[in-house]
Amino acid sequence: MIINGKLYWKGSSIGFLVY
Repeated sequence: MIINGKLYWKGSSIGFLVY
């Protein structure tokens, strides 16, 4: 699940994407 400028979850890892 990816949300622009929001936190995103990938598998069991948590990251941050900024568009």
